[in-house]
Amino acid sequence: LAVIWNRLADYTEYNPQTDAGTQPILPDEARQRLAEMLGGNAELRLPQADYAAAVTASFDRPDAGPSPAMVLAEAGTGTGKT
Repeated sequence: LAVIWNRLADYTEYNPQTDAGTQPILPDEARQRLAEMLGGNAELRLPQADYAAAVTASFDRPDAGPSPAMVLAEAGTGTGKT
């Protein structure tokens, strides 16, 4: 098995560094993506789409300062979390 490693050509890994950035998630984009993920046969749950749209503001934090950037979200019964 070790013989295989000797036959591999040498290579250099290259991972270009990119600048970190943020792009906001718009409420309508969240609604559209939810619809795409659920597919055409899913039951339409307006509270679920409203929740997806409302929570997008939580991800729009370009300057979190010294605090960690995280979201702890909770939704009520019947929202369609699963």
